[in-house]
Amino acid sequence: GVERTVRFAAAADPVRWFWSSGDAWGTVRQAPGPEGTGVELAVLGGELPLRRLELDGAGGADLERPRTLRRGETAAVRVPPP
Repeated sequence: GVERTVRFAAAADPVRWFWSSGDAWGTVRQAPGPEGTGVELAVLGGELPLRRLELDGAGGADLERPRTLRRGETAAVRVPPP
């Protein structure tokens, strides 16, 4: 929260998961591939200050522009291969 970073477990196959925090909830999609993993986080309710998305064991990526995501907004990054 304080670091504006959200961390998820890295997936070996394409997945879509539900997530929630104290102030927001939504879905996250991962699409692993040879060029890294595409990650898209969608906020379906609340507000989520976000600067960086991380995948345990795979690394992370900063958003092009840190911001607070609100209901209906998404953020997407590509996490480079480890």
